[in-house]
Amino acid sequence: MVVGMLAREGNERLIRRFFDAFVRGDREQAVAYFTEDAVFSYPGPGALHGEWRGRGGILEFWAAQDFFSGSLSS
Repeated sequence: MVVGMLAREGNERLIRRFFDAFVRGDREQAVAYFTEDAVFSYPGPGALHGEWRGRGGILEFWAAQDFFSGSLSS
């Protein structure tokens, strides 16, 4: 029980750090929480659908998302 609680608290801290970096616009820090072989899938129709592979692919997805949304984050 205690081990599960510790793991959950560790996971929560990890996710919070990822989202803090992402919200700050620190994409390099945010993408560091993904493994080198991560696969990010974006379902549905549209220019962004498909699989984005690796940290570089995830950064490309975020840049494309910014472009299509008119956001200046990158």
